Amino acid sequence: MIGKVSNSISAAQLPSPIARLYHTASERMGVRHTLIWLLPLLAACLLVGSAAVSAPRTVTVTLGQEEYLNDQGEARNLYNLLGWGQAEQYGERSARRAGASASFIIPLAFRLDTDLELTLISCGCGIHGTAMLTINDMQMPVTLTDQWQVQRFVLTHTPSIHGNDLYLAWHSANDLGPLVHRASIAPATPALPLFEGGILALTVAGMLWVGRRQSLRLLLPWVALVVLCMLAGQALYERHLLPWPVLLAYGGIAAVLLTFPYAAPAAAPWTRFVLWGVVLWVLAVPQLFGTWLMDDAFISFRYSRNLIEGHGLTFNPGGAIVEGYTNFLWVIYIAGGLALGFEPVLLAQATTLAIALFCLTACYGLARQWLGTRWALAAPVLLAAMPAFLTYSARGSGMETALVALLAVLALWAIWRAQTWQGGLLAGLLCALVVMTRPDGGLVPLAGGLFLLMQGRRAWPTLAGLVGGFGGLYGPYYLWRYSYYGYLLPNTFYAKTGATVAQVERGINYTLSYFMTMGLPWLLVLLAFSALAVLVARRPATRTHATVDTSPTLLLWLVLLLTVAYVVAVGGDQFPLGRFFVPALPVLALLLAHGLATAAELQTIVQRPDKARFAIGVAATAAVLLGVQAGLVLPTTDSRLAGSDVWRENKVALKNAEYGYWLGQHTTPDATVATGIAGALPYYADRYVIDMLGLNDVHIAHMTIDTMGQGIAGAEKSDVVYVLDQQPHFIPLSTTGNLLGVERFEQEYTRVEVDGPRGGTLTFYVRCGATPPPAVCADVR
Repeated sequence: MIGKVSNSISAAQLPSPIARLYHTASERMGVRHTLIWLLPLLAACLLVGSAAVSAPRTVTVTLGQEEYLNDQGEARNLYNLLGWGQAEQYGERSARRAGASASFIIPLAFRLDTDLELTLISCGCGIHGTAMLTINDMQMPVTLTDQWQVQRFVLTHTPSIHGNDLYLAWHSANDLGPLVHRASIAPATPALPLFEGGILALTVAGMLWVGRRQSLRLLLPWVALVVLCMLAGQALYERHLLPWPVLLAYGGIAAVLLTFPYAAPAAAPWTRFVLWGVVLWVLAVPQLFGTWLMDDAFISFRYSRNLIEGHGLTFNPGGAIVEGYTNFLWVIYIAGGLALGFEPVLLAQATTLAIALFCLTACYGLARQWLGTRWALAAPVLLAAMPAFLTYSARGSGMETALVALLAVLALWAIWRAQTWQGGLLAGLLCALVVMTRPDGGLVPLAGGLFLLMQGRRAWPTLAGLVGGFGGLYGPYYLWRYSYYGYLLPNTFYAKTGATVAQVERGINYTLSYFMTMGLPWLLVLLAFSALAVLVARRPATRTHATVDTSPTLLLWLVLLLTVAYVVAVGGDQFPLGRFFVPALPVLALLLAHGLATAAELQTIVQRPDKARFAIGVAATAAVLLGVQAGLVLPTTDSRLAGSDVWRENKVALKNAEYGYWLGQHTTPDATVATGIAGALPYYADRYVIDMLGLNDVHIAHMTIDTMGQGIAGAEKSDVVYVLDQQPHFIPLSTTGNLLGVERFEQEYTRVEVDGPRGGTLTFYVRCGATPPPAVCADVR
């Protein structure tokens, strides 16, 4: 066994001088003293390595030569390129001419450092006078001449609406402003990566400590591989929402955990390296395909903020008490982070990435106990290849979806392994957490209860524990929420669902569309093998077979089938990549792995070698084709790829955040806003908001409409008269679709364009007849 290798190995047999030194010191001083002695030397070496491989810490934007520029003003290292002329060439310099107001944003610039040196190269080149240069919240005049000017500024990051971005804008009284050639940023005071080096040193020390009883011939190559991967990651890292130290820390924790003997059993020592590859893949996904946020995530953030500010769990402080969220535990978690000073967007992204790693670990653990070491890796590998899982976990979204998936796997694992009422109690508590995170998580305890009932009397104590654990935790919570909100179900359920044939038809189309995107034929092949194992499970050949143990198969199948039925019944969802199916994807991955294992062991079941070999080939081909399908789909979901569904949803959140910023800066606290996209705008505006689609409005949510299911899922209910009767001061243009053409709306509201806080313009319809009228009405143009 790897964990019990004798210490009698001689120094001459060790693979390197470092190994011999480590072994000799361990014998003389003990492992603990050895690590203390080696740690300073180790930290110094890793610090030098970190500094040597650090990626170039300069970001340059050359106007006229933007990489991958699209018609939305987005390019590599560039966002909101607005108000500029065509690319021009002046000698060896490319440039763009600013209009009367021109701007762009270098996203996540302050991820380089909190103090930056900004270098701008510009020229009046025929335009004279003065332009006003804005750098985030700082403004300064710039004299325009016919000479190219190099200007340098030292910037210190301060909290603002721009977050970690760098906003640059030029405003001129003329129709034309300066020619701008280049903007580049670099750390003002380059420093050694002390923090990163420290994380690396702690990681290696932790691995050596955990693996102190393992063979050095296996341990040291593993440690060396981890260090090389981390140094390579630091060299390849490009700025995104999560800073590099967070990814490094996650990788370090994973490496230490993978050093435990359990991760590299004697029967399959290569398991550790495959799992490490999965970890690296998941950590790389946010950089490869971008992070993103759903606008709906900010609904939860708003409830969280209102809670810690003493307003309670409600959408509008002082307004009606309404349950416009369906993720109680997620709201409480974000509220805790806000109370500790964390920014919710970054907290949510860091959390969902960590959850992705935990979820993959849980899948591996369950599969290993079920399918054995040989096939356990198939489940996390298949799950890590699913674009929807990665999109709603490793890449963000800001939603609770990944947490539901993790808790569901843990609850199902507990249900399957429970043999006593105590085991059932634990499973019931986990099921309660699932449902408290999202109500449709109730499918998990429902499937668990049915599964235990099928086991007969021997499972009754476990079933009693499940019911008791679930009721003991969820019951008091449900009584509280019912007394607080007054309805059996969250307000969003009433807003999004009805009882029409059209809704079911939409749900069927939604389901077929999603699974076709995944590769439905190949899914069916592997699921067929899993179903075959269920059908023949009572045959003696399979009853005693250890590798293809079908004991949790019925449970997993129940969850998958109930999920499909539920999604069809509620009509699906409007968000990309089948969001409603994501919590069930770990279950699907486990069943696919079970299908592979069944195909591989088919000879034991059918006792026909020729058919068994054919089955193995078919199953392996299906698994490979699923991977190919994922490889084709995942790049199309890049949040930086203009036109992709994920990009579109991310753009909605970013644009409505700008509306919210403007309203928060330019309106009085008593201003009211009506919008059908009630996430980022209400969060950043911090004003009373009327939710025109009813997610946070009881009246609209409880309307009955005959056309339910014929429109966009979750955006079908509205009441124009009701909204106008509340006389909101502002309505963003983007949500006025069903108001345009209404006589009363046209009479009471004026279209107003304002300068956006992050470039470009924002368009509102403003009730300028209000008393007093909003200040912006004086500047109507």
